[in-house]
Order: sequence, then structure tokens, then C-alpha cells
Amino acid sequence: SEAWPYDFLEKLMPQVFKIISSSIDESSYTRIWLYRDRLLFNQHRDFLVRGIFSILFEAGKQYTDEPNELFNLLTPYLAYEHPVVEHIMANLLLNLPIKYSDQVIKWLLDNPTTRLACGNDYEEPKWILSGKLIEKFSSHCADSLFNVLENRIINIGISRKIESIGYHFESRRRGYFNSSYWGEAQYFLLEKLDFTRVSSESVSLHQVLQRRFEGCNDTYFYSYDSSYGGVVVSPLPQPNTLSDRSWRKLILTDEERFSTWSTQPLGSNTVVESS
Repeated sequence: SEAWPYDFLEKLMPQVFKIISSSIDESSYTRIWLYRDRLLFNQHRDFLVRGIFSILFEAGKQYTDEPNELFNLLTPYLAYEHPVVEHIMANLLLNLPIKYSDQVIKWLLDNPTTRLACGNDYEEPKWILSGKLIEKFSSHCADSLFNVLENRIINIGISRKIESIGYHFESRRRGYFNSSYWGEAQYFLLEKLDFTRVSSESVSLHQVLQRRFEGCNDTYFYSYDSSYGGVVVSPLPQPNTLSDRSWRKLILTDEERFSTWSTQPLGSNTVVESS
């Protein structure tokens, strides 16, 4: 991808986007491509996905001296609205110089609901990636685009589904956990805007949210729990098949010599674990 970036983007990107966009179940397919613990159950698929991302992102970084070629390659896909495609596009758009500020900010505004939250929220808060685009390009875009972007950010709505908010209210009332349902996007994005151009409303809101989320680490803002479930089984074919000698060795062995959580996938939601 470093030696022939144009070939990789020109030939690989259309095929990848075609596969991604053909998925019927968008949310399930997004999980397949972005879930950070894919490796646990499907090692080969995980290596393939990580390899594709790595190739595309590294190829995009090679266009420092030829940004026009990169933008021309990306232009046919600017209207794609699949979350995974938008995630890839945002990473590639970051490689453009600031003379493309209007085009990048317009891309964010053409589908703000998902593009202002296009990060991989299995690995980081989903507003981090769009925040990088805003930080780089908002200082140089047209005033009209900047004003629309600022208003869009301020007016981003609730971050959770309506049906789940009642559950979170009740959980907070009982003291189980203190989750939020609004303000996270503004917390991450307002501070990335060019502060020489923002309104007093943005400044005030940003200060309030800084106090609201003070002390919260990144995992607080993840949309998905990093835990997982499934079945763990022993590699032994039948129970009670170890000899007395093997049991004695197992019990007396120093625990530091064990390699814990050594797993192999056995099915879609089953792994074999041994030490």
C-alpha cells in the first residue's frame, strides 16, 4: 500500500465498499467490521478485516504530495451512507490538506447524524474521529459552513434510544449507575471548533459539559459494552478422564506457569479454553 497507494485505493476500495453496502442487516455487519474482540470467535475473518483497514489507511497516507488524486479517488463515495463506509472515508479524508476544508465539512453536514459520530465506538468514543476532522478543517472552511456545523453540533439530540431512557432514569434513581443520554457529542465536538469563530452559546455549553463529565474516562462514552458472552468448554473429550498422576501434576504446578485464557473457536459462540 505504501509502494502503490493509487492501485490499492482504486482497485480495493470499490470492492470493499460494494461488499459492505450490500449487507442487509446494517447493525450486524457494522459489528463484524468494527468490533474490537472479533478475534475471539473468528480469527481468520478478524485478520482479513484488520488487514483491509490497514491497507486502505496506509495507502491514504501516501498522498501527501498528490492530494488531488486522493480527493478524486474518494469523490465517487462521498454520498455513501453506510456507517462502516463513512468510518473508512473519514479516516481517508483526514489525509487531505486544509484547502479541502469546505469539501470535508460539507461531507460531515450532508449526513450529520452518523458522520458526526463516525468513529469506532468499540474502541473509542464515536465522536473522536469526526472531532479530528473538525479540529483540522473548521478553522479554514467558509463562514456559512462553519455556522451550520456549529448549529448542528449544538442541536444534536439524545444519544440513546427513547425506549432505553426510562430504564436509565430508573437505574440512576436506584443508584446503580450514572449514565447520560444527552451532551456527550457536544462535549467532544464543541471544543474542536475554531474558538475564534464560535458563539457565546457554544462557549457556555462547553463549560457546562466540562463540569458535567469531569472525571469520566473514555469507556464511559462507549456505546457498547466490551464484555461478551458464550460457552467455554474443556478440550477434554469426556469428563473425569484425567489420571490421578495428571491431576496431581495439575494441582501442584505453580499457577504462574499456566497460560490462562488460551482459546480456540469451536463454533459461532463457543470456544475451547485450556491452560
